[in-house]
Amino acid sequence: CHNEMCYNPTTIARIFLYCIQDANEGGETIIARNSDLNKNLPANAASFLKEHGGIMYQREFYDARNPPPATLAGGGVRGSWQDKCSLPKDADQDAAESFFHNMGFS
Repeated sequence: CHNEMCYNPTTIARIFLYCIQDANEGGETIIARNSDLNKNLPANAASFLKEHGGIMYQREFYDARNPPPATLAGGGVRGSWQDKCSLPKDADQDAAESFFHNMGFS
């Protein structure tokens, strides 16, 4: 199962998947909207999530003005937040916060 950018307030209209090599067995991919999955959650799973604050997505981005050493760049760090926001490499935090606010994030 793959949740493509499911944390975004605006959902994507289409997703394209490509298979480089067929699986010998299985290989199916589940495609579903998270909101639809949530409607069909068993009551005990829904109440567990509610009691524990839901599901939190966490992504790590570095500041392009101060990138991490190359040895750290692969350990969960996915690039600069300037790149993620399509901002200039010298953009400051206010520019990124404005970008995400305009996207509908709170």
